[in-house]
Amino acid sequence: MQKLRHCLPQHLLIQLEQHQQITLRVRSLLPVEIAPHIQVARADKTSLFLICTSAAWGSRLRFLQQQLLSQLQAEWPKLELINLQLAPNTSEIVRPAAKRPFSRKAGEIIQQLANAIEDTELSEALARLAKRSKTTRN
Repeated sequence: MQKLRHCLPQHLLIQLEQHQQITLRVRSLLPVEIAPHIQVARADKTSLFLICTSAAWGSRLRFLQQQLLSQLQAEWPKLELINLQLAPNTSEIVRPAAKRPFSRKAGEIIQQLANAIEDTELSEALARLAKRSKTTRN
């Protein structure tokens, strides 16, 4: 299998290298704990667009935004704006379990259905579901 670099046109390889260099430079100017959570999305003559993996890291970067802009302007004098965008890393997102109990009556109906079904696997799944209904103590 060919390496990706051998398949890409030369101008894309140059753009990729430039993008990687900008990303490395931006990260080198940030505190070590923030740097891995920041990615350069795009850069043009006057703007730099950064993506943060979470709102928390974005907030921390906002405090450093003006300082980062000043440091980068020393190298890129035409740079006027750093734009921060949020693109959460889905591995960091914790979703609450959807375990909302339903009424006791609904549980009884589901249990009756489980008892009436011949498919063992489906019957057992419905019986487990029926056990999640509200009990008389709720």
